[in-house]
Amino acid sequence: MILGLLFLFGILFCLHGFLIINVIKIQSDSLSTVNCIWYISSSVCVLMHTGIYCAGGEFLVTQSEKIFYAAYEYSWYNLEPKVAKELILIMLRAKKPLNITAGKTFPMTMSTFCNLLKTSAGYVSVLFANNN
Repeated sequence: MILGLLFLFGILFCLHGFLIINVIKIQSDSLSTVNCIWYISSSVCVLMHTGIYCAGGEFLVTQSEKIFYAAYEYSWYNLEPKVAKELILIMLRAKKPLNITAGKTFPMTMSTFCNLLKTSAGYVSVLFANNN
């Protein structure tokens, strides 16, 4: 489901960007403020929707990394041997951070969000160059 949302976001952001550029370029003399605000607000809405997913994934990764560091910095030498072994198991499990993935392929982090924005902007420039 999240993979579909990423693809949808990429396509919508690309097409909205292309539409905004064409509306401003072609209809600059009869530019409707309402249409321009509608296109920009729908683009921002799609941008925020995907950004919230990616920010939540980034938050999950950073918080799960903190579990490892908290277990590592704990004074294990004051614990009973059984509890110290359990702490080692916690450290082994927390070594790999938790993350939300899109289709078990892309981790939903802010770097994925930035890459998606860059790719969409590249497609907008290709569409704009082919339109001229």
